[in-house]
Amino acid sequence: MIAATLHRLPGVGTGILTRIDELVRGDWQKVPGNRRWFRELPLKGEEIEAILEHLIPEKIEETEEELRRLGIKLHMRGESDYPRRLEEISNPPFLLYSLGDSSLLAESRLISIVGTRKPSSYGQIVSHKLAADLAGKGWGVVSGMASGIDSFAHRGALSVRGKTIAVLGCGVDVVYPPENEDLYHEIGERGLLLSEYPPHMPPARGLFPQRNRIISGLSRGVVVVESHHRSGSLITAEWALEQGREVFAVPGSILSAKSAGPHRLIKEGAKLVTSAQDVLDEFSFSIQPELFPEKEKEGKTFVGDLTREEEELLSLISYSQIHIDELIRSVRYPLSRLHQLLLSLEMKKAIKKLPGFFYMRR
Repeated sequence: MIAATLHRLPGVGTGILTRIDELVRGDWQKVPGNRRWFRELPLKGEEIEAILEHLIPEKIEETEEELRRLGIKLHMRGESDYPRRLEEISNPPFLLYSLGDSSLLAESRLISIVGTRKPSSYGQIVSHKLAADLAGKGWGVVSGMASGIDSFAHRGALSVRGKTIAVLGCGVDVVYPPENEDLYHEIGERGLLLSEYPPHMPPARGLFPQRNRIISGLSRGVVVVESHHRSGSLITAEWALEQGREVFAVPGSILSAKSAGPHRLIKEGAKLVTSAQDVLDEFSFSIQPELFPEKEKEGKTFVGDLTREEEELLSLISYSQIHIDELIRSVRYPLSRLHQLLLSLEMKKAIKKLPGFFYMRR
C-alpha cells in the first residue's frame, strides 16, 4: 500500500516506483524508515518533500481505505496476483488497479480486438462477431473500451456470456467515454476493468498509447479490424510485435480509408483474418460445428412462449448483428408492426437491441 500511496503524487509513476523497488530490493516496509535511497531518485527537492509527507501511517491508511471504499484491487509487480504475461514485456506497469473479476488476469487464452473509434457498419458487425465467436470458445477478449470497434468487441464477448477485460487510459473508477457508461458497469459486473493509473486520474491524450502496451501485453495476439494509416490500433499492433505477440488483421474495402491500417499490416506479414477460426488456427484450437450449444438450447426452450409472428421474425435474427433496414426488407408487415414485434422480443429476452438499430439474439 506504500507504493499506491506514493503513486498518487504527481511525477511518481512506473519508472520511479520501479527504481524504489530496486533500491529496497522489494521490501517496501523499509521505505518509510530508510532515507538513503532518496539521493538515487531522479526527483527535485520539492518532489522528495512530497514523498516524505506521504510516508506516514495516516496517508497510507487513507489510501487503503479509499481503495476499499471504491472496491478497487491493487496488483503490484512481483506479487502472485500480478499477470504473468505482463511480467514478460520490457516495460510492465509497476502497479495495476482493477474492478471486477480479477481472476481473469490469470487467463492464458486472451486475445485483443482493436480498431477505429468511427467504424463502418461492416467493422461493427465483424468486431462483434469475432469477439462473440472467440468468447464462445472460451477465449477472453481484451480491448480499450473506446467508442467504436473496442465497444463492439466487448459487447460481442458479453453477448455470449464470455470473458472480457477493458484496459482504461484513465483511473479505473473513471467512466470514459461517457457514452459507454452502461458498458462500463456491465464489464465491471461480468468482466474486468483494469488501469495502471491511480483512481480519479482523468483521461489524457498521452495516456492512451502507453495503455495500449498493456492491451497487447496481456494477450496472445492482437486483431486489428478497421483503422486508418495512423491510429492507436496500429500502435497496439507495434507493441504486440515488440512483445512477441501475434498480429492479425481483417481485410476491408480497398475504397475505404478505414481499411488502410489492416491492409498495411497484412502486406507487412500480419495474418489475414476472415473468421475466428483463422485466429484459433494460429494457436492450434478449433471451433466445433455447434459453436454455442447452450445458447441454442436456451432458444429452443424459449420459442414455445413466442407467437407465430415472433418466431418468424426471430428466425431472421442470429447471434451476429442485423440492422433494422435489413429486417424491413425481409418482412411483409408494416414498420409499426415490426417495431411492436421487436419490442416484444426484447421484453421476452429473446433478442438484444444494440446502438444504431442493430439487433441480435441473446
